[in-house]
Amino acid sequence: AIADRLGLGRLMRCEEARAVAVIETGSAGADPPAAGVPVDGDWLVEVLGRAGQEHAAWLEALGRFDAEAGWSLDGSLSCAGWLVAKAGMCRATAYEKTGVARALRARPVVAEAFRAGRISYCAARAMVRLRHPDPATDASLVELAEAGTVVDVERACGYYRRLADQYRPPAEIDADRDVMVVPLDDGLVRVVATVSTLEGEEILAALRQTTDTGSARADTRPDPGEPGDPDDPDD
Repeated sequence: AIADRLGLGRLMRCEEARAVAVIETGSAGADPPAAGVPVDGDWLVEVLGRAGQEHAAWLEALGRFDAEAGWSLDGSLSCAGWLVAKAGMCRATAYEKTGVARALRARPVVAEAFRAGRISYCAARAMVRLRHPDPATDASLVELAEAGTVVDVERACGYYRRLADQYRPPAEIDADRDVMVVPLDDGLVRVVATVSTLEGEEILAALRQTTDTGSARADTRPDPGEPGDPDDPDD
Protein backbone atom coordinates (compact mmCIF):
# COMPACT_ATOMS: atom_id res chain seq x y z
CA ALA A 1 0.00 0.00 0.00
CA ILE A 2 2.81 2.40 0.85
CA ALA A 3 4.62 1.50 -2.36
CA ASP A 4 1.51 2.25 -4.43
CA ARG A 5 0.93 5.52 -2.61
CA LEU A 6 4.50 6.66 -3.34
CA GLY A 7 4.31 5.62 -6.97
CA LEU A 8 7.04 3.02 -6.69
CA GLY A 9 5.13 0.68 -8.97
CA ARG A 10 6.26 2.81 -11.90
CA LEU A 11 9.80 1.54 -11.63
CA MET A 12 12.24 2.48 -14.40
CA ARG A 13 15.49 0.53 -14.42
CA CYS A 14 17.79 2.91 -16.34
CA GLU A 15 17.61 6.18 -18.22
CA GLU A 16 17.17 4.49 -21.60
CA ALA A 17 14.38 2.26 -20.29
CA ARG A 18 12.70 5.27 -18.72
CA ALA A 19 12.80 7.12 -22.04
CA VAL A 20 11.16 4.17 -23.80
CA ALA A 21 8.48 3.95 -21.10
CA VAL A 22 7.72 7.63 -21.46
CA ILE A 23 7.48 7.31 -25.22
CA GLU A 24 5.20 4.27 -25.05
CA THR A 25 2.85 5.70 -22.43
CA GLY A 26 2.87 9.23 -23.75
CA SER A 27 3.36 10.56 -20.22
CA ALA A 28 5.95 13.02 -21.50
CA GLY A 29 3.46 14.58 -23.88
CA ALA A 30 5.44 13.63 -27.00
CA ASP A 31 4.73 10.97 -29.62
CA PRO A 32 7.60 9.07 -31.24
CA PRO A 33 8.32 9.83 -34.90
CA ALA A 34 6.28 7.82 -37.36
CA ALA A 35 7.91 4.91 -39.16
CA GLY A 36 10.07 6.09 -42.01
CA VAL A 37 10.52 9.58 -40.53
CA PRO A 38 14.08 10.40 -39.38
CA VAL A 39 14.40 10.61 -35.61
CA ASP A 40 15.35 14.06 -34.39
CA GLY A 41 18.19 14.01 -31.84
CA ASP A 42 16.76 17.04 -30.04
CA TRP A 43 13.52 15.11 -29.53
CA LEU A 44 15.43 12.22 -27.97
CA VAL A 45 17.24 14.56 -25.57
CA GLU A 46 13.99 16.31 -24.63
CA VAL A 47 12.15 13.07 -23.90
CA LEU A 48 15.11 11.70 -21.96
CA GLY A 49 15.21 14.88 -19.90
CA ARG A 50 11.54 14.52 -19.00
CA ALA A 51 12.13 10.88 -18.12
CA GLY A 52 15.02 11.99 -15.90
CA GLN A 53 12.65 14.28 -14.00
CA GLU A 54 10.29 11.36 -13.44
CA HIS A 55 13.28 9.33 -12.26
CA ALA A 56 14.13 12.10 -9.78
CA ALA A 57 10.58 12.06 -8.43
CA TRP A 58 10.72 8.27 -8.18
CA LEU A 59 14.00 8.37 -6.23
CA GLU A 60 12.54 10.99 -3.90
CA ALA A 61 9.61 8.67 -3.24
CA LEU A 62 11.98 5.73 -2.80
CA GLY A 63 13.89 7.69 -0.17
CA ARG A 64 10.68 8.27 1.78
CA PHE A 65 9.66 4.64 1.31
CA ASP A 66 13.01 3.54 2.74
CA ALA A 67 12.86 6.01 5.66
CA GLU A 68 9.35 4.81 6.54
CA ALA A 69 10.48 1.15 6.28
CA GLY A 70 7.62 0.45 3.90
CA TRP A 71 9.60 -2.46 2.52
CA SER A 72 9.17 -4.31 5.83
CA LEU A 73 5.40 -4.63 5.29
CA ASP A 74 6.11 -7.14 2.51
CA GLY A 75 8.44 -9.17 4.71
CA SER A 76 11.63 -7.80 3.13
CA LEU A 77 14.70 -7.21 5.26
CA SER A 78 15.88 -4.09 3.44
CA CYS A 79 14.83 -1.62 0.80
CA ALA A 80 17.37 -3.04 -1.65
CA GLY A 81 16.01 -6.54 -1.04
CA TRP A 82 12.49 -5.25 -1.68
CA LEU A 83 13.59 -3.78 -5.02
CA VAL A 84 15.16 -7.11 -6.01
CA ALA A 85 12.02 -9.07 -5.09
CA LYS A 86 9.32 -6.65 -6.22
CA ALA A 87 10.88 -4.60 -9.00
CA GLY A 88 13.00 -7.21 -10.75
CA MET A 89 16.25 -5.31 -10.20
CA CYS A 90 19.62 -6.97 -9.95
CA ARG A 91 21.17 -6.61 -6.52
CA ALA A 92 23.87 -4.13 -7.58
CA THR A 93 21.32 -1.80 -9.17
CA ALA A 94 19.01 -2.08 -6.16
CA TYR A 95 21.79 -1.09 -3.77
CA GLU A 96 22.79 1.80 -6.04
CA LYS A 97 19.24 3.18 -6.29
CA THR A 98 18.70 2.86 -2.55
CA GLY A 99 22.00 4.56 -1.78
CA VAL A 100 21.33 7.46 -4.15
CA ALA A 101 17.79 7.89 -2.80
CA ARG A 102 19.07 8.07 0.77
CA ALA A 103 21.86 10.50 -0.11
CA LEU A 104 19.55 12.85 -2.01
CA ARG A 105 17.46 13.32 1.13
CA ALA A 106 20.51 14.91 2.78
CA ARG A 107 21.60 16.89 -0.31
CA PRO A 108 18.78 19.35 -1.11
CA VAL A 109 20.81 21.37 -3.64
CA VAL A 110 21.54 18.29 -5.74
CA ALA A 111 18.02 16.90 -5.29
CA GLU A 112 16.39 20.15 -6.42
CA ALA A 113 18.60 20.41 -9.52
CA PHE A 114 17.89 16.78 -10.42
CA ARG A 115 14.16 17.24 -9.86
CA ALA A 116 14.15 20.33 -12.09
CA GLY A 117 15.90 18.47 -14.90
CA ARG A 118 19.01 20.62 -14.70
CA ILE A 119 21.34 17.65 -14.14
CA SER A 120 21.24 14.00 -15.14
CA TYR A 121 21.03 10.95 -12.92
CA CYS A 122 24.66 10.12 -13.64
CA ALA A 123 25.77 13.58 -12.50
CA ALA A 124 23.61 13.41 -9.36
CA ARG A 125 24.97 9.95 -8.55
CA ALA A 126 28.56 11.19 -8.81
CA MET A 127 27.82 14.16 -6.54
CA VAL A 128 26.09 12.23 -3.76
CA ARG A 129 29.05 9.89 -3.43
CA LEU A 130 30.99 12.72 -1.78
CA ARG A 131 31.08 12.68 2.02
CA HIS A 132 29.42 15.67 3.71
CA PRO A 133 30.18 18.53 1.29
CA ASP A 134 28.74 21.93 2.15
CA PRO A 135 25.85 23.42 0.10
CA ALA A 136 28.23 25.79 -1.67
CA THR A 137 30.24 22.84 -2.99
CA ASP A 138 27.06 21.14 -4.20
CA ALA A 139 25.98 24.36 -5.92
CA SER A 140 29.34 24.59 -7.70
CA LEU A 141 29.09 20.97 -8.84
CA VAL A 142 25.58 21.57 -10.17
CA GLU A 143 26.85 24.56 -12.17
CA LEU A 144 29.68 22.41 -13.53
CA ALA A 145 27.23 19.67 -14.52
CA GLU A 146 25.04 22.18 -16.35
CA ALA A 147 27.97 23.66 -18.27
CA GLY A 148 30.07 20.53 -18.78
CA THR A 149 29.81 16.75 -18.88
CA VAL A 150 29.48 13.97 -16.34
CA VAL A 151 33.19 13.26 -16.82
CA ASP A 152 33.92 16.83 -15.68
CA VAL A 153 31.77 16.28 -12.58
CA GLU A 154 33.44 12.97 -11.73
CA ARG A 155 36.88 14.53 -12.14
CA ALA A 156 35.93 17.47 -9.88
CA CYS A 157 34.53 15.07 -7.28
CA GLY A 158 37.80 13.15 -7.35
CA TYR A 159 39.78 16.36 -6.74
CA TYR A 160 37.46 17.32 -3.90
CA ARG A 161 37.74 13.87 -2.32
CA ARG A 162 41.54 13.93 -2.36
CA LEU A 163 41.62 17.48 -0.98
CA ALA A 164 39.13 16.64 1.76
CA ASP A 165 41.20 13.62 2.81
CA GLN A 166 44.17 15.89 3.47
CA TYR A 167 42.21 17.95 5.98
CA ARG A 168 40.28 15.19 7.70
CA PRO A 169 41.38 14.50 11.28
CA PRO A 170 43.32 11.23 11.68
CA ALA A 171 40.58 9.83 13.95
CA GLU A 172 38.01 10.13 11.14
CA ILE A 173 40.34 8.52 8.63
CA ASP A 174 41.15 5.67 11.03
CA ALA A 175 37.43 5.02 11.57
CA ASP A 176 37.02 4.36 7.83
CA ARG A 177 40.09 2.15 7.44
CA ASP A 178 39.28 -1.50 6.92
CA VAL A 179 40.67 -4.65 5.31
CA MET A 180 38.55 -7.58 4.19
CA VAL A 181 39.94 -10.89 2.90
CA VAL A 182 37.61 -13.06 0.80
CA PRO A 183 38.76 -16.67 0.12
CA LEU A 184 38.25 -17.85 -3.47
CA ASP A 185 37.65 -21.37 -4.75
CA ASP A 186 40.98 -21.62 -6.61
CA GLY A 187 43.20 -21.23 -3.56
CA LEU A 188 43.58 -17.49 -3.98
CA VAL A 189 42.11 -14.69 -1.87
CA ARG A 190 40.60 -11.33 -2.75
CA VAL A 191 41.76 -8.46 -0.52
CA VAL A 192 39.52 -5.38 -0.24
CA ALA A 193 41.17 -2.52 1.64
CA THR A 194 39.85 0.91 2.61
CA VAL A 195 42.90 3.03 3.43
CA SER A 196 44.24 6.52 2.84
CA THR A 197 45.57 7.50 -0.57
CA LEU A 198 49.17 7.39 0.66
CA GLU A 199 48.70 4.00 2.28
CA GLY A 200 47.08 2.73 -0.91
CA GLU A 201 50.09 3.77 -2.97
CA GLU A 202 52.44 2.04 -0.52
CA ILE A 203 50.36 -1.15 -0.57
CA LEU A 204 50.26 -1.20 -4.37
CA ALA A 205 54.04 -0.73 -4.53
CA ALA A 206 54.56 -3.60 -2.10
CA LEU A 207 52.17 -5.86 -4.03
CA ARG A 208 53.93 -5.09 -7.32
CA GLN A 209 57.31 -5.89 -5.77
CA THR A 210 55.97 -9.16 -4.34
CA THR A 211 54.42 -10.12 -7.67
CA ASP A 212 57.61 -9.30 -9.59
CA THR A 213 59.73 -11.28 -7.10
CA GLY A 214 57.42 -14.28 -7.33
CA SER A 215 57.55 -14.19 -11.12
CA ALA A 216 61.35 -14.01 -11.07
CA ARG A 217 61.56 -17.04 -8.77
CA ALA A 218 59.25 -19.01 -11.03
CA ASP A 219 61.42 -18.16 -14.06
CA THR A 220 64.64 -19.33 -12.36
CA ARG A 221 63.19 -22.58 -10.94
CA PRO A 222 64.98 -25.58 -12.59
CA ASP A 223 63.01 -27.90 -14.81
CA PRO A 224 62.39 -31.47 -13.60
CA GLY A 225 65.30 -33.73 -14.49
CA GLU A 226 68.01 -31.03 -14.39
CA PRO A 227 71.02 -31.65 -12.12
CA GLY A 228 70.43 -30.44 -8.61
CA ASP A 229 66.67 -30.92 -8.79
CA PRO A 230 65.63 -32.50 -5.45
CA ASP A 231 62.55 -33.96 -7.08
CA ASP A 232 64.58 -35.95 -9.61
CA PRO A 233 65.00 -39.53 -8.23
CA ASP A 234 67.99 -40.20 -10.52
CA ASP A 235 69.97 -37.16 -9.35
